[in-house]
Formats: sequence, C-alpha cells, structure tokens
Amino acid sequence: MKAYKLPLLLFILLSSLHAKGFENVYKIGDFKIFYTFNGKNKLPIKNQVDNNHNFVPDYIEYIGNQLNESSKLFSSLNYISPLESERYKNRAYFINVSIVKLKNNGSAYDGINKAKKNNIEKSKPALAMKISNKLSKNSLTPIHEYFHLLQNGYTMFKNRWYTEGTARWSETMLRDGIGKSKLLPQTNRELRTILSQTYKTSTMWNRLTYLIDENDCHPNRQNNYRICGTTFMKNFLENLMKYDKLASKEMHYKIYDWKEADQKSSKNNKYILMALANTVEKTKTNNNEVKSFLKLIKNFN
Repeated sequence: MKAYKLPLLLFILLSSLHAKGFENVYKIGDFKIFYTFNGKNKLPIKNQVDNNHNFVPDYIEYIGNQLNESSKLFSSLNYISPLESERYKNRAYFINVSIVKLKNNGSAYDGINKAKKNNIEKSKPALAMKISNKLSKNSLTPIHEYFHLLQNGYTMFKNRWYTEGTARWSETMLRDGIGKSKLLPQTNRELRTILSQTYKTSTMWNRLTYLIDENDCHPNRQNNYRICGTTFMKNFLENLMKYDKLASKEMHYKIYDWKEADQKSSKNNKYILMALANTVEKTKTNNNEVKSFLKLIKNFN
C-alpha cells in the first residue's frame, strides 16, 4: 500500500484522541493508520525498519495487515462490520488508527470523530482507536482492539467482564489453540467473581465457546488449526443488540446516546446475562457443565 505524506504539524482531528503531529498515513481496507517519526509519539528506531523498501515501516504494515485480515475474517463469518452496523452506518466511513506512545497496548473508542479537510483529501467521519508504537513481536493487540469496535457496533453495553473477556477470545482467531480455560462458574459466588473481573474472564469465554461449538470448530482459512465459538459469539452479539434496546426502554436512555457510566453500569449485568442465557439455550447443548451454567445465569440474583 502507498504511504501518503501529510504536512508536519497537521492535526488529524480525533475527537476522543486529540492526536497531533502525524505526518504519515498508511491506508489499507477500511483503515487509515497515522504514524510519525517525530515528537513524543515517534516510532522507535527498531520499528522504523522498511525491509521491503516500500516507504512504509514493516511495523506499520504488520498492524495494518492484522487489522485488515481481522476485518475480512469476521466479515467472512457474517459478523456485521462496525462501519455497516445499525449504530454507525452512514455516520462513520473509516477507522482511524493512531500509533502513539502508550502505557498499555491499545484502546478503542465508541465515538465518531468529525470530518476535517486537510491538504491531501477531505476526510470523512470515522471511528477511532490507538495502538502502541512499541508492541511486542507478534502481538495480537490489533484484532483485540478491532473486536472492541465490532462490539460497539452491536451493543451499548461496555461492562468489562464481557468486553475484555470476549476480546481476548477473539485473539484465538489468529493463533493456535483455544486459549486458557477453566470450568464454567457453577455457583452464585463464582459468577459474582466473574462479574468483577476483566481480562481474566477470557478463561470462561474460551471454555464456553469450545464446549458449545466443539462440533462446529472449523479451520482458520490460512492456518492449520481450529477456531471455535464463532457462531455462538455472533449470536450472542446479536442478542446483546436486542437486550440493550430493552435496557434503553426500561432505564429511559436514548438509543445510541448512553452516558459512559451507564454503558459500564452493573445494572447492565442482568441484561447481558439474559442475552447470554438466550444464546446458550438456543444452542440446545447436551453438555452437563453448560446446562448447569445456563441454570445458574438464568436464576442469578
């Protein structure tokens, strides 16, 4: 892909990122990846390497390729792209990715950044994420952050036991194995622990998707390993989309206009669990561990 040069000090307006000083943009698929060789967000020297001499650092191409591959993979499995979702369709047209200095690996945002005219083109409204300028080798942060945007396209719920756990699950799409897992919660106490966690809940999601989809696992289209739970997760996201509309009605929120605190409120847990129970129930699974888990979440209080 061609790298476009932007004038130094030109602002790329990202409403929630306020990212400044990007003089380079790499375009691939639905993504515009902004990066710089100057200032506090400059790429480390080791990530400026351009082995194929196409004037785009290999590090930037790695991030772009993983994001684009993730987008195509989920599309092939009939997930709704964030840009085609009910929430964002005809409101956002690209996904802007800022490569910056971060303490963590990345962040995704649910707002839409405004259009802005610059010296290259008339930009259109876009979704946004930012990714660290120094990820570890073979990091799966790009697909993790893309899955957050995908989640945002489906639902307003942002409770982290669900968002981070399932985003960790999404990483299994691009790596071998189903990820770490442990027995599903079987008591109210165990379930409450899950509801208080973030990334650690991936052990539950990995276990659940495997047990439910173990007869429906299929090969990754480019690798010789299986990916499990894709059908279940798509159905779950579709159910979340229905239940957040119910939550909007019952809690008197405007659809797609929830406050951040409301999106993360513990009040959402009952709706997320109802969506999860509905999804599990429709699989008609005969697995006893899953049946016990289903009974637990249906009667949780």
